[in-house]
Amino acid sequence: MLDKYNLVELLGIEKLPQETLNQIVSKTVELIYRRVFQKIDDSGLISQETKTKAVEMEEQGKPIEEIQQFISENIPNFTDLVIQETDLMKMEMLKDQLQKIKPLITDETDLQVVEKLGSKLSNEENLEEDFEQYKKLRDKYNFV
Repeated sequence: MLDKYNLVELLGIEKLPQETLNQIVSKTVELIYRRVFQKIDDSGLISQETKTKAVEMEEQGKPIEEIQQFISENIPNFTDLVIQETDLMKMEMLKDQLQKIKPLITDETDLQVVEKLGSKLSNEENLEEDFEQYKKLRDKYNFV
């Protein structure tokens, strides 16, 4: 559904300074991995030994990539979980953005585009055409 769009494009933040973009993407990736790790822990997919080792790696300041590699070697569907959580995070961020732009919209037709996209997001429908219209609205209303 949203896998076609990267985070920067999805949020329409392409024009922000590169350093700011890097920080946003880095924090988002970190949050996604934390949520995935929590789901793995909650579901019992991880052994106590693997969990202890991952926590030790984090406490030692190991890069998230190294921890991810370790976990992926020990959790067979880790990549699928990351993809699912990434899509969920994108959907949450876009829904939040839709709520923030609504008060700025002055045209009823534009508001309908935003509401239709929000509805499709909630129903997990294909939203490619509506998202393209929404991107134009973001530009029209100078919303970032």
